[in-house]
Amino acid sequence: MQSRACHEEAWMKLDIALSTQLRANAKNEFEKDFYKLLNNSVFGKTMENIRKRVNVRLITNEMSAKKLVAKPNYERTTIFDERLFAIHMKKHNLFSTSLFTLRCQF
Repeated sequence: MQSRACHEEAWMKLDIALSTQLRANAKNEFEKDFYKLLNNSVFGKTMENIRKRVNVRLITNEMSAKKLVAKPNYERTTIFDERLFAIHMKKHNLFSTSLFTLRCQF
């Protein structure tokens, strides 16, 4: 079995430092909030657990509900009232985004 050598890097360090400096030099509240949210959004996307995502469609007509129920990734239906359905679908493309940010050498 081949072993993998993984190396952690501070690959976002320069971007975070730049955003922090731009935030400190901001001339108004909008710029301060913008650079703070820029850092927070990048951090949030790297820490996101895509396995916990759900795929639910809210449907208001019966024909659309029948089309979704016929699909192979249909899981279950929740009926809220006679005109509102929640169609729960299984995830079929779980790994469209990376699960983690790590550079490995094979």
